[in-house]
Amino acid sequence: ITSPNFPQDYPNNAECTWNIEAPEGHYVSLTFNILEVEAYEGKCIDVVEVKDGATSNGELLGKGIRR
Repeated sequence: ITSPNFPQDYPNNAECTWNIEAPEGHYVSLTFNILEVEAYEGKCIDVVEVKDGATSNGELLGKGIRR
């Protein structure tokens, strides 16, 4: 999974969604080798969220932000 234009900067206001499915009884394990998100004036303006389900209402399982 890569952002648009990787490894260069991604476009402004990019919002990407990837649906990952596993067969029933199996699990998905995610490992991020590179995770770079943008901050502006000390505030995180980008985020990566991992949710259970195919909609934005799914249970939040993890969140990556710049610290």
